[in-house]
Amino acid sequence: MHANLADLWETDARFAESIDAHGAGLTPFLAAAVRANARRKAG
Repeated sequence: MHANLADLWETDARFAESIDAHGAGLTPFLAAAVRANARRKAG
C-alpha cells in the first residue's frame, strides 16, 4: 500500500508540487525512502 502511495506522489503533479514545496527534489527522495521501507518490512 505504501509503495503504491509513493507511485502516486511521483506520477501526480499535484502531489509532487505540494511535497516539493517543502524542498526541491523531496518527492523522489521521499518516494524512494517509502519504497525501501516497504521492501524491508515485506522481506
